[in-house]
Amino acid sequence: MKHIYILDEHQSSKQNGVGTYIRQLLKCFEGSGHNVNLLSFNDDEKELKIETLSTCTEYHLPICGMNGFLDNGKLFLSLLRLYIEDSKDNVFFINHFPCDKFLVDLKHHFPLSRTIFVIHDQGWCAPLLGDIEMFQKVLASKYLPKGHKNEWKHIRDITRRERRMYRLVDDIITLSDSTYNLLLETYGVPAGKIHLIPNGLQQPDDLCSQEEKILIRKRLGIADNEVVLLYTGRTSPSKGIIPMLMAFDQLWMEHPSVRLVIAGEIFRFNDFAKQTSHSASHVTYTGLLPKEQLSEWYQIADIGILPSYTEQSSYTGIEMLAYGKLIVTTDGHNLTDMFNDKTAIVAHIGEKRAEDSTDLVNSLVEAVNKALFMRTEERQQLQSQARHHYNHAYSFTSWKAIYSRLING
Repeated sequence: MKHIYILDEHQSSKQNGVGTYIRQLLKCFEGSGHNVNLLSFNDDEKELKIETLSTCTEYHLPICGMNGFLDNGKLFLSLLRLYIEDSKDNVFFINHFPCDKFLVDLKHHFPLSRTIFVIHDQGWCAPLLGDIEMFQKVLASKYLPKGHKNEWKHIRDITRRERRMYRLVDDIITLSDSTYNLLLETYGVPAGKIHLIPNGLQQPDDLCSQEEKILIRKRLGIADNEVVLLYTGRTSPSKGIIPMLMAFDQLWMEHPSVRLVIAGEIFRFNDFAKQTSHSASHVTYTGLLPKEQLSEWYQIADIGILPSYTEQSSYTGIEMLAYGKLIVTTDGHNLTDMFNDKTAIVAHIGEKRAEDSTDLVNSLVEAVNKALFMRTEERQQLQSQARHHYNHAYSFTSWKAIYSRLING
């Protein structure tokens, strides 16, 4: 029997793919015979609380040190060492970065334990909007240009810390082929240390009939003639949120029956509202939604839109595949590992990468127009192939078997 410890940052996991991954991982180990534990850092509890549940033991670790649990490893791990015995049968899953300091402390307090780091993101991806060629240029350049000195210095510093992280852990899980190759060629990680395991997701068990979808649309205030475009997830620049809003504003002037639904927490509402001056009344912001309510939007959406510059193994994308949606996405970093023209309509980002890139705006307008005017047979075929791709590449059953071999290997 293995003792599995899954590290989570409670506050951020409420709204991102890491939280989805952790919930799926906990389900993955249900009934495995292993002792499963969730270490919930920055929890809502005011003091340490250890709760025994039917599926796992949950350690609620309160907010401490300005939320920086990765910088306070000595404090937290000294406390946990009172309750957790070090053993070669321990497996720690680390899901947050930069965690090089934390890993040093973890190795000190639990030297016999196995550590596995899961790459949910890398430090260069967001600031460079997934531009690998620019990343290579930043690392290779002898001088820091004045206009980008602080940004390039930050990227170099975080890359050094990532390399240290990768050296410290026993195993690395990467979620995509592109990142796997980057680990080998740029970060210099030995191939034997890397495990390529794209995210897995349980099949939706709440697929609705056409009659039920009509009732849901009516309850949600969607008119019969409206075409719903659904975006779900964080609204950060690297997700392509600004180009998507700019593209929608153009699309609405041509097609006044389209509605954009944005499901996720909004941090820059005024900035977003400026991009849809014509179509503001046809953009719906739902905020964070419970799983059941989000599922309803997936059910009734006509088009799923994933306009990101960079992802790793997007749970939003996997959910769109699992629901058999007509998908509009991009050829951004790692997204070409998930989608092609057999499973989605792919918008070309272009050479210029910027938060308000006109190249991406124009490509998204073209891609959504293609989706709107697609023949029924062609649309149904694309949706069928999307569903097949989910079953082949992201099924929970296969994912569970892979993790079983990893833990027991």
